[in-house]
Amino acid sequence: MTNSYITVIVTWRACDAQVSEQPLSFGALTVNGRREVRYNVRKLSELPYHLIESSMHAELRKHVLFNYDWLHSKLAATSLPDLLADFHMATTAFGDAGKVRAAFGTTVAYGCRTRDEI
Repeated sequence: MTNSYITVIVTWRACDAQVSEQPLSFGALTVNGRREVRYNVRKLSELPYHLIESSMHAELRKHVLFNYDWLHSKLAATSLPDLLADFHMATTAFGDAGKVRAAFGTTVAYGCRTRDEI
C-alpha cells in the first residue's frame, strides 16, 4: 500500500483558524487623572518573529515594518532596541532588504528623538 501526499498551498486569507484578530492596544484607562494605554505586548513582540519564520515577508512589510500604527505602538509599549531588533531580524531574513535597511537606518537615526516625543 502506498501513501499519497498532497501539497496544499494556502494563502494568508485561507488560513482562518477561527482566532479573533488581536488589537495593538486594549484601550485607554484613566489612572489618577492621567490617560494610560494598555498595549498588546505579546502581539507586538511575537508577530514579527512568526512572520519572518513562516516566510510571510509581504505581510511583515505591510502589517509591521511599514505600518505607522504598529511602529508607534511598538515604540510606546517596548523600547527602541526591541523595535530595532525586528528590523535587524528582517534584514537578515530578506534577500531584497533595501527598503527595510533604509527604514532601519532612519529608525536608528531618529529613534531616540521619536521615543522622547511619545
